[in-house]
Amino acid sequence: MDAEAAMTLQALPDDLLVHIFHLLDHDDEQPPEQARFHSAEFCWAVPRVCRRWRRLCWDPRLLERISIDWWTTERNDHSLLAFLRSLCGWMAGAAGHVRALMLEVDLPLELPAAEQHKAAALLANIVTACGRGGLRSLHLFNSPAASGALSSWLGMATDLRRLELAGCLREEQSRRSDLAALLRGLSQLEHLALSDMAFEVPEGPVPALPASLTSLGLSSMSDYVPKQVDCQCLVRLQDLRVYECTVSAEQYEPLASLPALARLSLARCLELPACLGRLPALRLLSLFLSPQLRPADPNINLSDFQAALLDSALSTLSPTQLTQLQLADHDVQWPSTLPRLRGLQVLGLQRHCPSQPLPTGTCLGSLRWAAPLTAEAAATALPALATATRLEAFAVWSHASVDQLQPILPDVIAWAAQ
Repeated sequence: MDAEAAMTLQALPDDLLVHIFHLLDHDDEQPPEQARFHSAEFCWAVPRVCRRWRRLCWDPRLLERISIDWWTTERNDHSLLAFLRSLCGWMAGAAGHVRALMLEVDLPLELPAAEQHKAAALLANIVTACGRGGLRSLHLFNSPAASGALSSWLGMATDLRRLELAGCLREEQSRRSDLAALLRGLSQLEHLALSDMAFEVPEGPVPALPASLTSLGLSSMSDYVPKQVDCQCLVRLQDLRVYECTVSAEQYEPLASLPALARLSLARCLELPACLGRLPALRLLSLFLSPQLRPADPNINLSDFQAALLDSALSTLSPTQLTQLQLADHDVQWPSTLPRLRGLQVLGLQRHCPSQPLPTGTCLGSLRWAAPLTAEAAATALPALATATRLEAFAVWSHASVDQLQPILPDVIAWAAQ
């Protein structure tokens, strides 16, 4: 055999070939948590090449993280049941190795009721099989037909550490679903993310979520957080992410019962918590298009109004409380309270007020990282950043061309080179 022939795939050792299979099905465009999943279809296609590849595709390293998706807009709806039956057959052998499962099956509403029930049963069988096999992470997206027995087969996955549910309950299901009951039995759950799932507001005592949670994300759930969550039981919660919340500043009060909350991210929220200063462990605050509340009087300047809300929330913080502050897409003035935050080490910025210079103050003395500023904002920030003697990283971004930035970039580059 000549040297060229020896370099064929078949000449490679098993471990290296498995590693290549792993890389072939790697999606670099996906977020890190999704990019490491292998599609079930990939695991079906590769074994058809030869017996050796069939054997290698049962390598546990390729079966640990499996994704299953079915988009009815791109496929023949009538083949859905055949797809799911075939999947169940394959999963019978793979389930014991699957530790993370991403399931996204978009069932058409016009599908006959009998087929909807059959599809839901097959999907439930898949998750149940994985749950019994030691499933640690489950991501279920846009699969309302799979959620009819959601609580029953979640109860099988008692080893779950991470659970992400998005758009999995239709409106009529949401109205009669209890979040705490849904999660009952998941005593080891650490990461929970829910999106577009308007659970029924319970009567009486607020239900308790698993006390094991360290991370909670709630997206597009109106006012569900925080008043429908028993924060007193979440003694280990360190990370809370809230998207599109409509409660008032005072209604965030239950968050003050979270003793370990270190990272709080609010995106497109109507108001900001009035209790920020009473979160003893808070170190990172991230605000994206928040607050969104508008003044009742149309004659009041919107930018001034929202800047006042931002300042009011930040003013409750102690000077050394935050080490990281991220402000994204704010078209308001710099917070007047910013200079007093002398514990800041990271200042993340995406702003649209290039004419306003960055304020000076004690916060710049501890700053190690500032990014990303627009090129225009960076140019105006240079005098203030001259006092940031501990600054290690500074990033600039712009939609403009290099030619358009020519009057600005030389000064920024010269400053960075000092």
